[in-house]
Amino acid sequence: MNNSTVPEICDYCHVDLTKAELPVLLILTLVFNSVAIFVLFKIRKKSEKINHYLVTTITLNDLFSTLIFTVMWIGGWIKCGCMMTPALCSILGWLSTTAVVWSAWIVIVMSVTRYLATVKPLYYRSHITTFKVQIAIYATLALTLLQLMFPFFGAAAAPYKYYDDNFICAYDFSPGSGWRQSPCPSWNSQYGRNTRISGHHVF
Repeated sequence: MNNSTVPEICDYCHVDLTKAELPVLLILTLVFNSVAIFVLFKIRKKSEKINHYLVTTITLNDLFSTLIFTVMWIGGWIKCGCMMTPALCSILGWLSTTAVVWSAWIVIVMSVTRYLATVKPLYYRSHITTFKVQIAIYATLALTLLQLMFPFFGAAAAPYKYYDDNFICAYDFSPGSGWRQSPCPSWNSQYGRNTRISGHHVF
């Protein structure tokens, strides 16, 4: 049974200019990523296929994660911090955290391909193809999605947490934040507890 409640009064019904760095960064990131995607589209026929594919993939992924964080921030600000239900927080947190972690995997794949191209050029040209790189990229995406799905099933993993200062949900990487100590309403509600963060309910 879900014992979660929706707060009658929300504490964040205005924009605190001392905490406005996140929306500024999100807007700038959206602009820069959009410009980068436009440039990559224009030079797609002139660049090396594997490099172009990897750079385009990480740029699109960064744009996707920035869009999710922007939607969460705007929605949380409009709703005075009350937008996040347990399910919505978990889903958006899962998608945003997956995008962030997957970026690191893409960088690893890029580094490996550059290493092979520099140190073992003959092996790189004869064995490394765009198709094989795509398999590696999709495999890391599947692994990341699977790994970050554990909280949905009540596994012994950290939960998705609502950060009320920035109106976003993301994976809680804090040390020792197991599922039984979860600040996320979707898991605490399993034990009949109402969760409060910074003096108000997070959902």
